[in-house]
Amino acid sequence: MLKPIVNRMRRFKADFLDQEMARHGVFRTTVLRPKDTMIVGFPKSGHTWMQSLIANVKYGVDPRIADDHLIQDLVPDLHQRRWHKRYGKSMCFKSHMLPRKDFKRVIYLIRDGRDVMVSYYHFRRAWGYNGSLVDLITEEHPLYATWSHHVATWLDNPYGAHILYVRYENMLNDSVGTLRQICDFLSLETSEEELEAAAFRSSFQNMRAKEDKFGRPNKDWPADRKFMRRGIAGSWKDEMPPDVEKAFLTVAGPTMQRIEGL
Repeated sequence: MLKPIVNRMRRFKADFLDQEMARHGVFRTTVLRPKDTMIVGFPKSGHTWMQSLIANVKYGVDPRIADDHLIQDLVPDLHQRRWHKRYGKSMCFKSHMLPRKDFKRVIYLIRDGRDVMVSYYHFRRAWGYNGSLVDLITEEHPLYATWSHHVATWLDNPYGAHILYVRYENMLNDSVGTLRQICDFLSLETSEEELEAAAFRSSFQNMRAKEDKFGRPNKDWPADRKFMRRGIAGSWKDEMPPDVEKAFLTVAGPTMQRIEGL
């Protein structure tokens, strides 16, 4: 008898809170709009870089000097934010999730899986992971999915989202051209000079210099480890032993072939 009353009271409080927060332009991150764009990819595929680029081209923020809390406010992380403030009719959000029906527009970041796993390994080690690189590649219950499953599922696009696939390697080799595609996807009018300036401001060298000057973007990140580690393509060649690469390709070989033409 009491449980239905308690549930109704909880719903009333939640609805009241939502209404009050909405008056100030603040909404739950579980509430997305059709024009919102999700920046999705397996961890360590270039999300932090993309957040900085979008903060620059969409909001005019210089990521070299902007506080990381501001960038996270403008391009919120769905995994870390319960609420977000809306700064326009459309927003960009960061996510590592698999496809969802409410992800209507997506910029999907793709990076060579071998580079991803090496970078992800160092990331996980910083947070206390004690396994080997092979253990990480073959773990039975990954946090989001295996790299291969994550990429393949988004390539299959089961819910018919409007997707722009962006290769990390293309962002390195042709930052301005790739950024132009991103701006077109986001319907942002930007000049060639603005694109060049945005690419320069968000370059790995400038983001590393920012980290050296202002500290890590995450206050809990270990002080003895760089968050911006290498930022290159092909780092796996001197960090992934041949037997580990073989183990990775055994699992992810078909997906690696699928991304070759992207």
